[in-house]
Amino acid sequence: MPTTPIRRSRPLRALLGLATAALLLLAVEGLARAGMGSPPDPPGLWQRWDSQRPSFEQVEGTVVARYQDRSEPVSFAAQAIPGLPRVVFLGGSSMHGGSRIATDLELPAAAARTLAERGVAIEALNLGNPGLDSHDIRQLALEALSFGPELLVIYTGHNDLGNTLQEQRYGSFGGAVQVRLRLLLWRSRAYLLLRDLVSPRAGESGDGRRRPQPGEPDLPISDGQRLLAAEALQRNLVAITQQAAKRGVQTVLVTPISNWLMCRPIGRGCPEARAIIDLETYGSRPVPHDQLPALERALQAHPDCAELLHARGRLRSNDGDPRAADDLRRALATDPSPMRADATMTDAVRAAAREGGATLLDLEALTLESYSVPPQAWFVDCLHFSPEGHGTVGAMIADTVQAGLALP
Repeated sequence: MPTTPIRRSRPLRALLGLATAALLLLAVEGLARAGMGSPPDPPGLWQRWDSQRPSFEQVEGTVVARYQDRSEPVSFAAQAIPGLPRVVFLGGSSMHGGSRIATDLELPAAAARTLAERGVAIEALNLGNPGLDSHDIRQLALEALSFGPELLVIYTGHNDLGNTLQEQRYGSFGGAVQVRLRLLLWRSRAYLLLRDLVSPRAGESGDGRRRPQPGEPDLPISDGQRLLAAEALQRNLVAITQQAAKRGVQTVLVTPISNWLMCRPIGRGCPEARAIIDLETYGSRPVPHDQLPALERALQAHPDCAELLHARGRLRSNDGDPRAADDLRRALATDPSPMRADATMTDAVRAAAREGGATLLDLEALTLESYSVPPQAWFVDCLHFSPEGHGTVGAMIADTVQAGLALP
């Protein structure tokens, strides 16, 4: 009796084909790893510092932070002095260079000076540099751990958001997916081998960033971009904390703060704001008080307009109205083109501290508890500290450092 051939449905044949292809790919990957070893970690697609060059150069026992070559690179002994706790400070221009003041007035020096006044000595290494975000700091922290610090202090968040905007790191959800697929491919030894065979210089090509053209105004940022930037910030900080813990090094994460009063939102806002706000004089004085009724009417129609919220917040602040802080916070959160860390980024730092087991210095919460809004005198612009700001915040950091190192 003749047998009837088994007929497989098209979906089943497709699944079998996919399974076979997957097994072949896994086999090729396994052979490639057996012959060449596991692939290196994916490169930092966003970092400015050339990952092929060492960030630190060591010559005869002295280390120079080469990535600081445009801002008086710090040099220090490769070996920490016995009995003198070495504390590494990492961050962007708020940590070093942005205030255009002497290094011995910046946050790390201010923290060390505060501790010295209490009879406590530390070696404070200021390894910050303008423009660095958490992607860069992650690489630098891993390298800095080899120099024997007892504590890492990290102040970041502004640049993660600002670089997402300026460099269009996540130009769209499609762009974000493309970045993540590329990172996934970089974890495949077979892909790297094929890439080098097809195009030996492919790995040296552009990093996928879209830079705005000269004069391109008011690039807006989407809610999706904010969330992706915050997710990356949290992931990077957790990785730093966990790597530091493996070496017995503690990490302090500091929530970023900025000047809420001086700096209006820089995005397009809403057209109605232009009829009320004189942009020529806005930076030097607030909206005239007799414009408050017009502001109130405009906000009823546009309750999420960042410029209107900020203008009313400044007026309320001048009047001592406690509602000013809420207006200014909402203005920052709805800024179409934010260059300062907002609540999304600040919360990411807090979440990273919880997840990674780091010590959290909640600078924003402490500041708002004491002052309602960050004092304008602490800043020279929208986010860089004045000498007073460096001194005051440095003293707050000193308290956390002293507690973290269990110093007397």
